[in-house]
Amino acid sequence: MGSTEELREVTRSSRKTRNVLNGASVGAIYCLYGSHWGHEMCDRMPGYVHWRALLDCMDAYEELGVRSLWPYSTALYTPIVSKQWLLHSVPTLPATTVVRASDVAVRGIEEATKSAIKALRLQNSTEEKPSIRGVVKLGWSWEGLGVWKFEDCEGLSDAIDAAIGCTVGGTKEQCYVQAWVEAALELRLFVIDGTVAHVAYTTWEVRFSSLHVVYLTYLHLPSLFLIIPNPS
Repeated sequence: MGSTEELREVTRSSRKTRNVLNGASVGAIYCLYGSHWGHEMCDRMPGYVHWRALLDCMDAYEELGVRSLWPYSTALYTPIVSKQWLLHSVPTLPATTVVRASDVAVRGIEEATKSAIKALRLQNSTEEKPSIRGVVKLGWSWEGLGVWKFEDCEGLSDAIDAAIGCTVGGTKEQCYVQAWVEAALELRLFVIDGTVAHVAYTTWEVRFSSLHVVYLTYLHLPSLFLIIPNPS
């Protein structure tokens, strides 16, 4: 899969492709990164496609009875990768709020920052002195490319501005502001038939500026699209 446009062609050919799949049960594997970046940026990054094009393709095949075997069906994949699940009121999740680009455009970055801080403090009402530390995240973003760390109000304003800015030309309608959680690494377990088949550790370091947090990973999925018979 060389570009988002090629993926759209796969979508346009969905009925023709489905007609040649004569197995009793078929499924699709999408080893692609649905991203918020603009088309040109996605096409320069191996395996990256625009998130809307990926969902359109998955939806088209699911409607024709081709189940999404990897990663998930669109109903589950969307809230996970878009990071919508961060807004659920679950005590074990760090305090998180959303800042919309439209709100910043109307009220200004300073007011949007104040509102975000207020929302985080309301969620952390049990803390005697809630700190202003955390990260700003973008949905449809991978390997930490859309994560910015902040230590104070000014840093939060800069991070929000960087996250929803149009410097790359994407579709960054909103970003998430999340309270800081101390962590040493991220553990990824790959389970096949109930058995852990692979373990990957990731950690982070600051690169380019004091704002940009980059997660380093040691496992990368290949860039390809396959439709295969479902063995089950």
